[in-house]
Amino acid sequence: MVVSDQDTPTTEDGDLLTQTCNCCVGRVKALRIVELDCNLGKKKRGFYTLLDGCECRACGAKGDSFSSNKKHSNSAP
Repeated sequence: MVVSDQDTPTTEDGDLLTQTCNCCVGRVKALRIVELDCNLGKKKRGFYTLLDGCECRACGAKGDSFSSNKKHSNSAP
C-alpha cells in the first residue's frame, strides 16, 4: 500500500483502496411495557426493548427501533 499526498490509501498500481466496517447491532423484536411497584405504594410505568438476535451493519448505522419516529407519553392509558 502506498499513501499519496492526499493521504488516500492506494495500491502500488494506483488503485484506490476501500475499507468497509461492520458492527454487530441488536435486532429489535418488541418493546415491552411494564408497571413497577415502587415505595409507599406508588407505581411507575417503564419499558425495555426485547432483542431477538444481532446482525452486522455498517458502523455508525442505528439499529431498528420502535420509538425512532414515535413520541412517548408519560400519561397512563
